Amino acid sequence: MTEKTTHTPVSEVSSPACSMHEADDAYMGYVGKEELIGFRNGLLEAERAGARVAAKSVQAANNVALAGLMRAVQHDEARWCAVLANAELHAAPLSGQQLLALWNALVRSARRSATVQR
Repeated sequence: MTEKTTHTPVSEVSSPACSMHEADDAYMGYVGKEELIGFRNGLLEAERAGARVAAKSVQAANNVALAGLMRAVQHDEARWCAVLANAELHAAPLSGQQLLALWNALVRSARRSATVQR
């Protein structure tokens, strides 16, 4: 008795699962490194501009309460400048939670600036 063996062709896998850690973030559906760096730099420039405006507003304030408010805004802007400037995206990127906190801080700062300008 001879056994008849049927060989099914083995298809080659195009990207083995063990290589997924080598895939680029953009390929995986996340923001790419270059785009994230651009976003970070844009936020950093906005924070720097906010800190400069707040510093000038402290000097131009005509009452103690307004000067105190603008000093607090300047401190907040400077703190976020430090966070962004120290973020090394290749080693320790800002987490989603940090980016959300930064975005919320920008919105609060814009609202404060709009209130002061009125």
